[in-house]
Amino acid sequence: MDHMYPFLNILPGESFVSWINRFARFQCNLQMHDFFRLVGLGQQDLMQGKDYVFQRMAALSGVPYESLMAGATVQVASRLYQHRAESFFPEFRASRHLTFCPACLMADLSSGGRGKGSKIGQTNWVFSPVRTCATHGVALDRSIKVARGQIFNDVGNLAPDLTTLETLTGSSTSRRRSSLQRYVENRFQKLSGPKWLDDQPIDLGCRATEMLGACVEFGAHVKLSRLNEDDWDTAGHVGFEFTSRGDEGIREGLDEILSRPQKLVRKSGAQGAFGALYKWVQFRKVSKPVGPILDVLREHILDTLPVRPGTELFGKRIERTRRHTIATLATKYKIQGSTIELAFQKAGLMTSGQETADTRCSFDAVVAEALVEKLGRAIPIAKVPEHIGCTRTQAERLVKGGILQSVASSNGNASGRFKGVDKLELEGFLGLVRQHGEPVNSPGQGMVDVFEVSNLLNVSVVAVIRLLLDRKLETVELLPEQMKLKSVLVSHREVAFALGSVTGNGGMTVSKVGKKLRLPSRAVYFLIGEKDGAGEPFLRSCGQVRHMGVMRPLVDPDEVENFSSKYRKLIEIVDYKSRNLPRVREELRSKGIFPVWDSGDVGAEIYRISDL
Repeated sequence: MDHMYPFLNILPGESFVSWINRFARFQCNLQMHDFFRLVGLGQQDLMQGKDYVFQRMAALSGVPYESLMAGATVQVASRLYQHRAESFFPEFRASRHLTFCPACLMADLSSGGRGKGSKIGQTNWVFSPVRTCATHGVALDRSIKVARGQIFNDVGNLAPDLTTLETLTGSSTSRRRSSLQRYVENRFQKLSGPKWLDDQPIDLGCRATEMLGACVEFGAHVKLSRLNEDDWDTAGHVGFEFTSRGDEGIREGLDEILSRPQKLVRKSGAQGAFGALYKWVQFRKVSKPVGPILDVLREHILDTLPVRPGTELFGKRIERTRRHTIATLATKYKIQGSTIELAFQKAGLMTSGQETADTRCSFDAVVAEALVEKLGRAIPIAKVPEHIGCTRTQAERLVKGGILQSVASSNGNASGRFKGVDKLELEGFLGLVRQHGEPVNSPGQGMVDVFEVSNLLNVSVVAVIRLLLDRKLETVELLPEQMKLKSVLVSHREVAFALGSVTGNGGMTVSKVGKKLRLPSRAVYFLIGEKDGAGEPFLRSCGQVRHMGVMRPLVDPDEVENFSSKYRKLIEIVDYKSRNLPRVREELRSKGIFPVWDSGDVGAEIYRISDL
């Protein structure tokens, strides 16, 4: 005889323990432990998933070995189990409690049920993230504790009777499977999921998801021992929203935790900020790895909170800090915290009234250290003139114009040390201004220093120095460097040309043209831009002049006289004929005479004299 008859196959999704329980009763009317003694199998070997148990039962039952293994969880190493090619630690199994769906077991016990009077345990029920029945949409029951030595998830022997199942079913509430549970079920079916989760053992990814979700949903300092199965189901669903998007999504979840008001964060740093999540990673009691979330959490802490160099963070020694607080900077540089705080406010790194005692109020270490070091080297504006050879007003203009950078951006209202300039910058500034030029003992013809040329041309000294720094001046003379800024001489004519203070030939300004023609400035600009039939402007510009910092056109006086001889405003026609304006306008229209240009464009009604 090849195998025992009648044939009893394992059902889809049924656990091996459930099937062998049914097989023992169906074939021999024995309890499972008695059946094991009968056929020479060890119950402990079943609990450990020894391979010979499955080989022997395949031979006895005729059910393929592969089908039996599909419903089994086997131990492959110390504290390491496997189901359908997925390895995990024992904590991934809900081994301390019996897991079942009351509605499923009631259906199994019914006359038409697939269990034919036997309770059927499903393989997926044993995994801790699986907390909702996929068939009935109700919470799985995990209220019954499994005693030490009892076969894990032996639903056939340990599940309640029919009456109790009916009571449990009646009190069940509907809910949907969590995103994490669906991921677990799909992964055991060898379906691909989010890459970050797929690239690590299933139990590590799931636990990271639940822990992150628990801290997001219930707060960083949630008491994990007080969370029930419903809470963990919610945690898995919430956490999956973040872990399913990998490092970026996890960081969003960590930011969500960090952003919430927490008294403990103010002085306790990372542990105060991330609470249970931090302690789960940092203070592990067993050697079981945490998985990739460890590196993500460490990097996020280093990027958002101050961590002192030499600190051991999640098994890795931190060589340098990436974030500073006012307190850590004050300690490192021995500068009063209030001084640093004010400098940071002036620099726009923080706002007035920001809670600096909170460790979450931190700054990029490179930026913060550079600013505090500059603060230590700062020379007040009042002392800048003696370093570069200028007046205080000129020094302030150089800072305001961006030629010299103040230690902290002042928005125009800083003073003293904060408005000062880095000593190193001052030392390099004179060298940059004197970067090219011909050494001389005395000024050449038309050569003046940068301050004098700015006064002569009524231009900003900042603009002149920018020409020097950008090497846009060809004629530069250098007196001895002891004269500092006044040692740099430039050509008055070349600077005027380079800055465009005056261009072209002399002429009338727009304002004077308007007065001459009795037209608004708007009309003059229009006539300068408007072209006649030959493509020439009605008023030709002969050059430009700088006025209030803007280059404005100059008009040839002959052009003005020529225009005046050819065109006349309506008001001038009225005066000429001693008649009122509306009547004259109507009279002209009746003769087919209209303004040359739309008055809305010009701002005046202008007629061609030849038409009159």
